[in-house]
Amino acid sequence: MKKFNESSIINLIGIIIRALLIFVIFAQLAYTLYHITVTIRQGFEEFIDSTIIDTLLVLVLLEIYLGIADYIKGTGRTVVYVIDATISYLVREIVIQALNPQGLTMTTIIAYAGGVLALAASRFLISRTTQK
Repeated sequence: MKKFNESSIINLIGIIIRALLIFVIFAQLAYTLYHITVTIRQGFEEFIDSTIIDTLLVLVLLEIYLGIADYIKGTGRTVVYVIDATISYLVREIVIQALNPQGLTMTTIIAYAGGVLALAASRFLISRTTQK
């Protein structure tokens, strides 16, 4: 009987997490396709809103999947994937706020822009240090 060690436990947990994320990604893709077909009948504006928002969510989920897969492999680019996923999420939130401007304030725009700028600067500095 094979004995479990730390690396085999981490690999098992990684497989489970990746399988769950793949399921969630495919479920979100299916929901996106369903939602697109429903919103086509509701009008062009609703169709565009749902298509952009749902597609950006799939992008965020893919970034999270890449980060987790990279973390499990131990290749060292995990921080880059986390920053990319966070930037994708913030951009998605900006788009959602822009498409639904009732709750949009200048403070909200500045906060999101500051977050994106700080993350982009971090991403740039990390990529510069890994290229040397």
